[in-house]
Amino acid sequence: MDLRLYLDKVFNRFPIFHNQVPDQRYGCACIVVNGDVVAQGSQFSLKDVEVITSQVDLDAVASLRGSISSFQEQASCKVKVSSVYVPCRLTQSFNLKMTLSSPKKIMYHSPQEEIAFGPACWLWDYLRRSGASGFLLPLSGGADSSSVAAIVGCMCQLVVKEIANGDEQVKTDAKRIGNYTNGEFPTDSKEFAKRIFYTVFMGSENSSEATKMRAKQLADEIGAFHLDVCIDGVVAAVLTLFQTVTGMRPRYKVDGGSNVENLGLQNIQARMRMVLAFMLASLLPWVHSKPGFYLVLGSSNVDEGLRGYLTKGCDGGRLYYDGCACIVVNGDVVAQGSQFSLKDVEVITSQVDLDAVASLRGSISSFQEQASCKVKVSSVYVPCRLTQSFNLKMTLSSPKKIMYHSPQEEIAFGPACWLWDYLRRSGASGFLLPLSGGADSSSVAAIVGCMCQLVVKEIANGDEQVKTDAKRIGNYTNGEFPTDSKEFAKRIFYTVFMGSENSSEATKMRAKQLADEIGAWHLDVCIDGVVSAVLTLFQTVTGMRPRYKVDGGSNVENLGLQNIQARMRMVLAFMLASLLPWVHSKPGFYLVLGSSNVDEGLRGYLTKYDCSSADINPIGSISKQDLRLFLRWAATNLGYQSLAEIEAAPPVAFPGEEASYGKEVGVVAANSGDPSAGVLLLQSYSPEDNRFDLRQFLYNSKWPYQFKKIDEIVDGLNGDSVAFPGEEASYGKEVGVVAANSGDPSAGL
Repeated sequence: MDLRLYLDKVFNRFPIFHNQVPDQRYGCACIVVNGDVVAQGSQFSLKDVEVITSQVDLDAVASLRGSISSFQEQASCKVKVSSVYVPCRLTQSFNLKMTLSSPKKIMYHSPQEEIAFGPACWLWDYLRRSGASGFLLPLSGGADSSSVAAIVGCMCQLVVKEIANGDEQVKTDAKRIGNYTNGEFPTDSKEFAKRIFYTVFMGSENSSEATKMRAKQLADEIGAFHLDVCIDGVVAAVLTLFQTVTGMRPRYKVDGGSNVENLGLQNIQARMRMVLAFMLASLLPWVHSKPGFYLVLGSSNVDEGLRGYLTKGCDGGRLYYDGCACIVVNGDVVAQGSQFSLKDVEVITSQVDLDAVASLRGSISSFQEQASCKVKVSSVYVPCRLTQSFNLKMTLSSPKKIMYHSPQEEIAFGPACWLWDYLRRSGASGFLLPLSGGADSSSVAAIVGCMCQLVVKEIANGDEQVKTDAKRIGNYTNGEFPTDSKEFAKRIFYTVFMGSENSSEATKMRAKQLADEIGAWHLDVCIDGVVSAVLTLFQTVTGMRPRYKVDGGSNVENLGLQNIQARMRMVLAFMLASLLPWVHSKPGFYLVLGSSNVDEGLRGYLTKYDCSSADINPIGSISKQDLRLFLRWAATNLGYQSLAEIEAAPPVAFPGEEASYGKEVGVVAANSGDPSAGVLLLQSYSPEDNRFDLRQFLYNSKWPYQFKKIDEIVDGLNGDSVAFPGEEASYGKEVGVVAANSGDPSAGL
């Protein structure tokens, strides 16, 4: 709804000295007019500055902003800001001969392109700022070093391309780095690579001819200056020196040597390659009468050692910590737990040889040096152990292929586990969802259905904790427990279709069909009566009755009527959630579920305090596109066939009933803010802040130790309460303790 400039073409790719982390900030400058991208720069570029232009009508922007009531109110309340006149302008006067820029489709790079272009741009910026004359890479012919070589080749291609496009700064830098003279400059990426990129295959008697040939072939394709170096001579010289000093000469294992000898010889070769690489990088420019030095490129990964990855559960916040506990030995996964599970604790075991770990870690020089300099850490003996002595009858665990979930499975299982953990710890008796029959609310319903399936599955697998929680939440008696997901859903899940005269019969039927497939207790509620009552009250007070636009009303009237419907749905949802358990003689209360996706939150595409304002929102960090993929997946894998029809159906056009993104409806949302429910975070970002801290609702109020300590502290004070200087005392002791121990999340608030 306005004109926005997104400018992030800041290259700060040199190491940041306070944390020694290289930072690649890519560009992609944009000009956005009323939500439409009309100009987009390149995401990855060698340019220092990139300028993009477009022809826009600022009157259209001002008109749209002026139509939003909140902006009008803000403008009327603002104090005039003093300004300083600057004799320049970013715009020019509009004339009829000027063609306005049309909206463009946003260009996104694939992950593979980002791997190529991002490091390539970073390397070029590092190279031109460092004063070096090029790169040197020990090229083994393996995947890692070949990937680095390909990135440098990509960098050379980008340089030549930018020069061809007329970038004088890149041309100047390339001439200096490549040592061009007589007005010459790079015109071919392979010729440029020959000047600035050395690759070295450092083979030994143990190296294969195949890897040697692959390294040579790749270097030729890139155009690098390739060297084939045999390191046997220098290794032999080192061994001769060793024998002279010690009288011993180590042998490889195939020659009858021990593991220690074999490992020592391998490390000699590896470290000699490092020595040779830096030597070549410093002296090859001198050999070829070039100035400067070469930067040595690394291509290693860090997978050594034994690692345990343990994280799981809901810690009273909106972030779900998935499981997938792993045991990794020297880079190989030998045991992996479930990523999504309803279990409180999951234990995985494996048989590993710790000597192999110690041997590998001990072979790394940096670890040896660190260990020799460390002060011995004091320790406390604990009479238990996590391992047992190794014996020959024990079979070591074999490496396993890592199991990855698809994005659709993560959307299903992650929120489902989070909802169950929230439900059982909150003291609630179930969920209530305003189900419109659209994609968003249907996605939430499917996730709850998935949760019910997981509960029944875990009970069938013998999980007593899940069984106990399910019996309590579902109000089972006489030793009964959930054995069917649809029967369990009928006990803990309400869905409500709150239709009006504007609702279609198709969405009503889709909502009913999905609720039946899940097993939810479904209600069909017509809200026309309560909306009419509100309008009658409004007419009594003001003497005016608003009309929809199709009935001759204005945009303001139309918008007001739509918002009345949306907000009445929120009121009805919370009323039903609090009273339906009483109607059915059930204890507790129901949690209202929201169904606003991340796109709506980021765009502001919602009505303040409509059905997006709920207790919790399982899809608040998931995009609409991902939800549609999830619906197609769930239709098959969860057994809810109606989801396929829901996903294929066109969106309706009323706020609060999951409309498509239209400008007029978007204006409604844009001035509303985002008072959404607490959102489950499945990604590293969210459109809303951390105002929803859920720990007070989920922490066990019957833990005695914490409240006993609070009582002891309060008893030690002089009086029943204490105040900081300049403040009045409040929050009496008894009330605070009662609320904390009551088990009532709302007590004392």
